[in-house]
Amino acid sequence: MKKALSRKAVRRTGSRDLAFPKAKSEEPRMELVDLKRLAEMNLSQGGYRALLYLLCKGGEADLDDLRKELGMSRTGVYRAISPLVRRGLVEKVNGRYRLAFALELPQAQPSPAPASPSEEKAKPKPKRGKGEKPKPESPVSALAEAHPHLKGLLYFAGKSLPKLAQPLAAKAPGVLVQAALAARKYGRDQEQAVLASWLADVRSWVDTWGAGAVEEALAEATKKAEKPFPYARKLLLARPELTPELPEEELGYF
Repeated sequence: MKKALSRKAVRRTGSRDLAFPKAKSEEPRMELVDLKRLAEMNLSQGGYRALLYLLCKGGEADLDDLRKELGMSRTGVYRAISPLVRRGLVEKVNGRYRLAFALELPQAQPSPAPASPSEEKAKPKPKRGKGEKPKPESPVSALAEAHPHLKGLLYFAGKSLPKLAQPLAAKAPGVLVQAALAARKYGRDQEQAVLASWLADVRSWVDTWGAGAVEEALAEATKKAEKPFPYARKLLLARPELTPELPEEELGYF
């Protein structure tokens, strides 16, 4: 694994976004890791949250910052960070934890300009085989068309995390829309990584508290907080009658 740098930037290319360090020309570039590869690593929930926080904080943070932001005890942070260090994703330098890779993000497809009525009429209709039924539109596609201001972000979620995004779009569309709006608060250069990192949590919230409560919490958090997802989690955990059991790593048992 190549040596990590303290600062990170996101630069847009023709086909994808690359999150990479601002490095001097003589310094080697860090290894690129895409979202699919990160997902296949099967890290703990705390590990993925720690990676997201480091990405949003320019690539490095100290133990106290991680503890406060992630809502964990010191032992919980060690539990989340230690596997990342062992696998070469994070390194510890002068008492601070620093990313040792650069995140590669897929480029969302730009939405095409709407066709004029004459162009629509001139388009040939696709041919189907005899008895073949038309292919139904995916829940995410339908939701994206209904919310054009979030189209790129919703299509990104449907393409990158279909097993999470498609069921949410079908059963709790308002939750997915509010999650996309919450991700927007982190800025265009981070919104995709943030949404990808928190979508599994959002899905588990729906299973625990129901779609209505989660949608309401995300909407309130987006209005009041600079970082809506941790705030939304606090709002949901404040419901004593529905408070779920926290993972052991967050309770500080390890």
